[in-house]
Amino acid sequence: MRSLSDQFRFRAYIPVLAALAFVVWCDPLAAAPLPAAATPAVDHSPTSVIVKVRPGFLPSEIDRFPQAAAAQAADVHRLETWCAAHGADRVGPLWTAADRSGVADDHPGRRTFVLGVEPGANVDDVAARLSAQPWVEYAEVDRLVELHQAPNDPFFERQWPLENTGQPYWAIISVPGLNNDTLAETTGTAGADIGFLTALNHPGPRADVLVAVIDTGVDTDHEDLHDRIALNPGEIPDNGVDDDHNGFVDDVYGWDFSGDSVTAPNDIAEDNDPGDFLGHGTHVAGTIAAAIDNGVGIAGVSDRALIVGVKVFPNSYFSVTARAVYYAVSRGVRVINMSWGG
Repeated sequence: MRSLSDQFRFRAYIPVLAALAFVVWCDPLAAAPLPAAATPAVDHSPTSVIVKVRPGFLPSEIDRFPQAAAAQAADVHRLETWCAAHGADRVGPLWTAADRSGVADDHPGRRTFVLGVEPGANVDDVAARLSAQPWVEYAEVDRLVELHQAPNDPFFERQWPLENTGQPYWAIISVPGLNNDTLAETTGTAGADIGFLTALNHPGPRADVLVAVIDTGVDTDHEDLHDRIALNPGEIPDNGVDDDHNGFVDDVYGWDFSGDSVTAPNDIAEDNDPGDFLGHGTHVAGTIAAAIDNGVGIAGVSDRALIVGVKVFPNSYFSVTARAVYYAVSRGVRVINMSWGG
C-alpha cells in the first residue's frame, strides 16, 4: 500500500484545487438528511460583554451584586436599568465572591462585570453603546480566545497550496526553447494559497460534510484516512443483510460499482468494498480529508469532510457512473468529487 506521503511526494506539483476540479453540488431537496453521527455545529459567537465602571460608580454593597434591590444603590439600579433597556439580560461580577475575598474595596476587579446579551441582540452594538456611557471605563465583547497553530503532519510544509511561505517545491513547468514539460524545482509565492491556516484556526460554527469520491476507490484502512471515512449508520457490518433497505448489502464504507477486472457492463461483479485498485482515489480523498494534526502524512483541506468511497474504475461506463452518483446522493452526500482528468 502506497502511503499518502509517498503519493503526495510525486504529485506535489498538482495544485490542491485540482482535486476539486469536478465538484457536483447535489440538489439539497433530493439529498437524504445527514447521518445522525455527523458532528453538530458548535457556535462560538460571543453572547456577553465585559464592562468596567469608573471609580465611585458602585458602592461597597458590590459584593451582593447583582441583587440590586437589596443593595438599594442608585448607581447599581442605573446599571441594571441600562442593561434591561439595551439588550443585556444577565449581569454578574467578573470575579466570584471567593476571588474577591481579601481584596481591597477599591481594587479595579471589583468594578468589572460580565453582561449577558439577549438572544437576537447585536453584541458589538451593546458594547459600543456601553463604551459611550460616561460612567463606563471600558466595554469589550467577551470573545473566545483560540489557539493558532500549524498541523504537525510531516509533509504539511510541502503543501504549498494550503500554506505558501515561498518554500521550494517540485513542479511541471514549460522550459523555454523545449517542446516538452519538465520536472523542476521552483519557488512558491508567499501568501498564494487557499488560506488553510486561517480557516483552521477560525472555524466558526460548522458541521461535518459528506463528500463522495467517485474514482478508483478509497483505501478505507489508510492510516491518514481511516478516521475520516463516513460510515453508513443504517448498516450493521458484515451481517449479510441490507439493513437500511437501500439496495446495497453491508455498504458500510461505500460501494464498488466496477470490480477490478475490465469487463462488459452486464458482467461487472459489484461488492461492498470500495478499496482502491490504483491509488488515485485515495490520493484525492487524502487531499480533501486526510486527518489533520495526527503526526502522519499530509493534512487534508477540510477537517470536517467525511469520505464516502464510491469505486467506478476501471469499468467506468456512463451507466455505472450514473448509478454511482445516485448512490452517493442516497447516502446523504452533498458534495461529489470526480477528478477524472480534462
